[in-house]
Amino acid sequence: MYRGHIIRHFIAPWKTLALPGTWVVMLHYGGLVGAIVTLATIAPALLSAPPYLWANNVGLINVAGLIGCIVGGIATHFTADLLVTRGAKKEVHGFSEPEARLPAMFPALVIAVAGIWCFGFSAANGTKPAWVGMAFGLGMVSFGLTQIPSIGFNYLIEAYYSVSSDCFVMTTIVRGVISFAWTFFVVEWVFTRGPREPFGIFGMLMAIFALLTIPLWIYGKRWRIATAKYLPKPGEGEH
Repeated sequence: MYRGHIIRHFIAPWKTLALPGTWVVMLHYGGLVGAIVTLATIAPALLSAPPYLWANNVGLINVAGLIGCIVGGIATHFTADLLVTRGAKKEVHGFSEPEARLPAMFPALVIAVAGIWCFGFSAANGTKPAWVGMAFGLGMVSFGLTQIPSIGFNYLIEAYYSVSSDCFVMTTIVRGVISFAWTFFVVEWVFTRGPREPFGIFGMLMAIFALLTIPLWIYGKRWRIATAKYLPKPGEGEH
């Protein structure tokens, strides 16, 4: 039911940019979606050309992505809350801080970054068996895309519950911007400079996004306290 305040609701997601956690999660998500869309765009173009000549079978490369998603989903099921529950048991009050779940995404971040490089450097190899490395790279990024946002979104809900929906809107906006930016020029870039350079740079950017998780893990609670003034007061915005 519409209750007015359209300007306030339009501005609300942008105000979450004052929260460090929003930046880290939206860069993770945007970088991963941008990477998977880029890989899915480039892979058919590469595999339809010599020396592969997969013709109508180029879509089979996505089987690797499907496997990566399945494995990532299973891994997320068993690890997403593991550190949180262990940390809570060590506390007298029985609760853990939202930052306690962040280390669970470290392996997936490493795997996703390595997957981008694996795909790009394998594609640059130019030999017929190189499709195996491309498939592994796509699967590794798919693994990260399944696990990392699951942990990151839970962090946003726990850390910024009152504005978590606005954080998700901002994350979706950045996801679309990064995905569009990466795919807008990547095809020409790959066929002009070769796959090594663009995917090397994409992997570097994703690595930078991944490293931002470390200060959030260490100083996240302090930052949440410092930025609490940007969160709505209890009862604010209900009418």
